[in-house]
Amino acid sequence: MTSSLPGLVLSLIGLQAALGEAQTFTTPETVLSVVTVSNVALSPDGSRVLYRAESPATTSESRAVRRGALWTSATKREHPELLTDVHSDATRPAWAPDGRRIAWIGRATSTQVPQVFVRDASSGEARVITAVARGVEAFVWSPDGTRIAFTSREGRSRQQQQAFDAGEDWTLFGEPVGQIRLHIVELAGGRTWPVTPETMSVHYFAWSPNGDRLALIAAPTPSVDDEMLHARPFIVDARGGEPERVTETVGWVAFPSWSPDGTQIAWLGSAVVFDPWYSDVWIAPADGKGPARNLTEGYEATATWLGPLPGQPNTLALIVEEKQATTLQSIDLRSGARKVLAAPNGIFSGAPSFSADGRTLAATINTPTHPNDVFVARRDGTGRFDPVRRLTRSNPQIDERALGSQEIVRWKSRDGLDVEGVLIKPVGFQPGKRYPVIVHVHGGSEGVISNGWRATYNDWGQLLAARGYVVIYPNYRGSRGRGLTFISGNRRDMMGREWEDIESALDHVIASGLGDPTRAGIYGFSWGGYAAGWGATFASHRFKAAVGGAGIYNWISEAGSNESRWHEQRAHWDAPLYEHFNLYLERSPIFEVRRASTPLLMLHGELDQSCPVGQAIEMHTALKWKGVPVELVIYPREGHGMRELPHQRDFLTRGLGWFDRHLQ
Repeated sequence: MTSSLPGLVLSLIGLQAALGEAQTFTTPETVLSVVTVSNVALSPDGSRVLYRAESPATTSESRAVRRGALWTSATKREHPELLTDVHSDATRPAWAPDGRRIAWIGRATSTQVPQVFVRDASSGEARVITAVARGVEAFVWSPDGTRIAFTSREGRSRQQQQAFDAGEDWTLFGEPVGQIRLHIVELAGGRTWPVTPETMSVHYFAWSPNGDRLALIAAPTPSVDDEMLHARPFIVDARGGEPERVTETVGWVAFPSWSPDGTQIAWLGSAVVFDPWYSDVWIAPADGKGPARNLTEGYEATATWLGPLPGQPNTLALIVEEKQATTLQSIDLRSGARKVLAAPNGIFSGAPSFSADGRTLAATINTPTHPNDVFVARRDGTGRFDPVRRLTRSNPQIDERALGSQEIVRWKSRDGLDVEGVLIKPVGFQPGKRYPVIVHVHGGSEGVISNGWRATYNDWGQLLAARGYVVIYPNYRGSRGRGLTFISGNRRDMMGREWEDIESALDHVIASGLGDPTRAGIYGFSWGGYAAGWGATFASHRFKAAVGGAGIYNWISEAGSNESRWHEQRAHWDAPLYEHFNLYLERSPIFEVRRASTPLLMLHGELDQSCPVGQAIEMHTALKWKGVPVELVIYPREGHGMRELPHQRDFLTRGLGWFDRHLQ
């Protein structure tokens, strides 16, 4: 089946024209109709690329969600062809090592669970090679292409199912249910076997170079807390057996990778237990007979991905966040020496992909003027992948729309620390004119705002700019991209120095003559919602309107009930709640409700486990008591984020309308 992605986008342009939209990003539909590109996979010979493109959900579905289809294109020029039906929601495409077959995760029908599909790379029907009850979560080809390793969440045991069928459907809170187990399937014959025991959950895995073993990042249970605090690197025989721990680690661990000679295991991991991210590159002997070494200790940046770099002995590749930018680097596993391989005028998103000889690169990159697209590059004489070349143009309609001017800005926080962020000026900006200003706070707190595409259903930068606002995104203390000291800069000091960084961003915009001090608003999602709540209470004198998406408003109940409650108390607070009740309470927006006068809109998913909806209900009750204008919208079936198209549309419409009502 073949089609044309540009044709799909052009039909969307026609729809937008019929709706009579202005040529800006002023309405929710201009964002919700964007095609999202991800999951790039380069063929071993470097001639073709596979990628996933998420189509806009159709408005005819009452609970419509975005679904992805796989596309392929030659790397010499864009000529995308559709490989899978959008209703199969295909994802994670991967080439066999010999390039003759491709595999992906998809659904035979929209109601079935995802399985691994395989087909010839050139043509032919795909066949399903897995048959697990609760679906496949991730997979990797073996080096010889004869097997595929995959993870799947276990269902109820026979005893649990019998009890459930008998009406004994209660749960024992905290008991591990549904471990994520690693399996292997042989492509010839379909023989499948479990590789890991029922006593652990596998979150990441990688084949050894000769295919006899796998490196794992595994935890005692599938819980978010266990993944963040208790996951460790292991090695297991591909035939199955008891995994052997490589070394002891602390904090969050991710992305295991073998040295090319198979003697060492590298991974991304926390430097200390209160590091809230897997920021550094670590390495240890695969036989477990030596200590682990931190190859990036003291590096004032954040690693976000680690993987093989073909054709380079004793070397791996990594993606690094450096303030508001990203780079692709190589790292020598003996010395720790790093070399920048690519530094595009854009932001790497997701894992890059290399040809078998390591000479060709494919990656998804976004910029301030377009969302993710596929980029390709060849190594030059210095070993760099420069320049990267844009292969796909998945959203040509954006070229016709006016965007706000976007730039990196710097200012001094109240204690003199240099803070940076991203500023977007209003569309049609006029020097000398003051505009209403929105402080747009990222989540995490260990998130970061890069100088890339800033227009999604919960990132409103370009939408606000199109409606006449100046938008400032502060990368405050607690953000990634500046090393361990900075990412830990808000430890046991929530809304202390980090709030000074956030509020000083508003001061900077006002001092520069851009912002109107009488028309300031604050918005954020998750930790950003926490900041919005703090701005609406503690700093209510500064803000005329606030919008909090999935926010935190009472740290005592949040730290005791969210899905990463122990990680939260360890990494962010470095202080147990039950010995420091006053500290947690005093850094909660609800504690400052007596100061509140700022109208607050809260938008929350009913099933949110990261920031439970009770947070918003408590805050709504408190502001009603205070007599402050407040609204709370609870979206059914949604967790920590909105999936259904009507919910995304309402999220955008209400949020933007709230600011227009109170600030314009």
